Parts: sequence; C-alpha cells; structure tokens
Amino acid sequence: MNDQSEKMIAAKVGEIFEICLWEDRTRGELWVSTYNSDQISLIDDDFQRKTSGTINDSGMRIFRFRAEQSGRYGLVFEKRLGWRFTSIKRRDYVVSIKT
Repeated sequence: MNDQSEKMIAAKVGEIFEICLWEDRTRGELWVSTYNSDQISLIDDDFQRKTSGTINDSGMRIFRFRAEQSGRYGLVFEKRLGWRFTSIKRRDYVVSIKT
C-alpha cells in the first residue's frame, strides 16, 4: 500500500541527507529500507522517543544516508509489523545525486 506519491530528494556526491519517519514500536512497527548500497550508504539509524510521559514506545526514526554516486536512484521504505509478512505502509523516494 503506497500512502503517498514519490518524494524527490536532491543531494550532491558525498553529501548527507535525512529521512524521518514516525514509528510506534509498542505496536511492533519497524521501517525497512531497500536501496542499492553502491549508490547510497546508510551511515546512521537513530530513534528519538516521544517524551510525553506515556508508556508507549513511539517516536521518530531518523535515517541518515550519504550520496555516493551521481544519478537518479530509488529508495523505498516499508513499514512492517513483526508478525506480518507484508508491509502496512510504503514510502517511495527518488534520490537525484549530482557531482
């Protein structure tokens, strides 16, 4: 299920860019990314919990990538639940990398 159209990201070779996605770990949600690691490198994957005092383990998942090669590349995120084999959400990105 694709819940939005493709988003465009522009970067230069060697530049770092971020993608931030909401995740509710209490429900077992987990974002899984698919991309070619020769073109884009994942350099950090962080989780910032919501600080509202609830018992829920939810917050923002922050992925940091480095643009490695010039060109246009696909980057797909699928939100999955630990007990399901299919995704419940999908986010598609097109990364345009220039020298």
